[in-house]
Amino acid sequence: MEEMANPYSFPLLYVETSSVGEFWVCGNIFTAKKLTGLCKPFKQALYEEALTEVINLQEGRILKTFCVLLPDREKALYLRKGTRVSLIDVKGKKTVISVREGEPVNPKTIIAHTITTSGSSRTIRAGTYGIVVFIGVVSHKNPEHYLVAIAGEEDVKILERGD
Repeated sequence: MEEMANPYSFPLLYVETSSVGEFWVCGNIFTAKKLTGLCKPFKQALYEEALTEVINLQEGRILKTFCVLLPDREKALYLRKGTRVSLIDVKGKKTVISVREGEPVNPKTIIAHTITTSGSSRTIRAGTYGIVVFIGVVSHKNPEHYLVAIAGEEDVKILERGD
């Protein structure tokens, strides 16, 4: 029997920098090269390890301005330093995340299904309105542990590819 490939592709994360970047935000577009006008430079960060670099987990606040380049590579989410986010804790012996970065959610949206260490099944809901901006891995060990960050729609700027 053929093994099926996992269709999930990690988004790319870019953090604002004061020096030359490899990713530029110019108004409502992003590009790999600096355009004329006011453009902000960003450098790539390792998505899977950047959770505590970009989000204050105690306060639920963005620590550094960042962009999440969505898996289709045609759109990016732009979040400013200081933006408040809701953090949804997802932990279980077995965990399946049901949402992706860039998806709008409401309080009843199912964001994950888990099996607890005692074997019980749990459904985790968003509990708030907004857009999923980051899904961070806290631990792949047993139990699996993730944090899903949701920002208000008014705080998320959607950027289009410019090159």
